[in-house]
Amino acid sequence: MVLVVTGRALLIATLGVAGLATALVMVIPGPRDVVAAQLWPREVAGREAVEAQREAAENAVQRGSVRAAAQLDQVRRLTLAIPAPEAQAISERAVADLRRVRRDALAAIGQASGLSGASLDEHVVAAEARLDGRDLSGEAGVLLAPDLFAIVRRADEVFARVADAATRELTRAPGATPAPSPTPSPTRSP
Repeated sequence: MVLVVTGRALLIATLGVAGLATALVMVIPGPRDVVAAQLWPREVAGREAVEAQREAAENAVQRGSVRAAAQLDQVRRLTLAIPAPEAQAISERAVADLRRVRRDALAAIGQASGLSGASLDEHVVAAEARLDGRDLSGEAGVLLAPDLFAIVRRADEVFARVADAATRELTRAPGATPAPSPTPSPTRSP
């Protein structure tokens, strides 16, 4: 018995085996990572580039913090219906929350850039000292690495939520209580 294989059949068989091998390589984690590293190599930035990205991200966090604080200042300039001591307490609590969010974001940026432990704590303290009182609203933003951008975006969202919540508290009516529910009246039956 003689088996005759045509060129077309040989091509289809070769493509089938190659497709099966490719599928197996993409499913099995080890070879998949090797193939991915060859196709999409990762580059690690140098120290200067990492520091520049870290500083740009910290400046972006500061801009978000300043925007939220400015919103609170604008609301405080209004004639509020709530007593001044209550408004002061709400503002102080919101400012403390904004500082806490900024500190957490600075720590996350430090961790993302490779800092940990005591060096991370020292960096956060130094960054806070560098950023305190700086209004960077006129500074142009920088294209950030995706991980750093995600931290900045999340911090901006939390800054906005804190400022909005404080604004709602500051502008609510004094002693606002829910409207009394109507008392049921007896119904007349025919």
